[in-house]
Order: sequence, then C-alpha cells, then structure tokens
Amino acid sequence: MLIKLARTLIHWCGHILNILIVMPAKGVYKLVRVLLGFLLAILLFLGKLVLQCLVPFGKLFRWMFRPLLKYWVTPRFLIRAGASIAAIWRRLF
Repeated sequence: MLIKLARTLIHWCGHILNILIVMPAKGVYKLVRVLLGFLLAILLFLGKLVLQCLVPFGKLFRWMFRPLLKYWVTPRFLIRAGASIAAIWRRLF
C-alpha cells in the first residue's frame, strides 16, 4: 500500500511539474518563434518594398553616369564578390 501511495505521489508530482513548468515553457517558446517569424516576414517585405522604390533611382544614376562608365575597369575581386553575393541572394530568395 505504501509503494502504491509513493507511485501515485510521484505520478502526481510529475504531472504537476508538467503542467506548471513544461507546458508554459513550450507555450512561451512557440509564442517567441511565431513573433520572430512574423517580424522577419515584415522586415523582408519592407526590404523588398524599399528596393523596389530605389530601382528608378538606380536606373537614373546608371543613365547619368553611363558616359563615365565606359572608362571604368572593375577589379576582379569585386566581380567575384558580386557573383558570390548574387548566388547567396538567389539561394535565399
């Protein structure tokens, strides 16, 4: 009878620990994960929006500096860096 009582008490203590500690921790973890995902989605949206707004200015500057660019020689390390950044960007988006 004492063994059965000890087992019951251990079971109830485990159940109470699960309810009071484990379940709230899981809930907080899920809440933080959802909020961070939502924040990341908003930041990505705003970043793409800003980039879309800057495209016309980029075209304007390209048109303005086109006569000077025919004399420009791009260093090879910049070309390689740009290619690797573009590859990473394509993989992410």
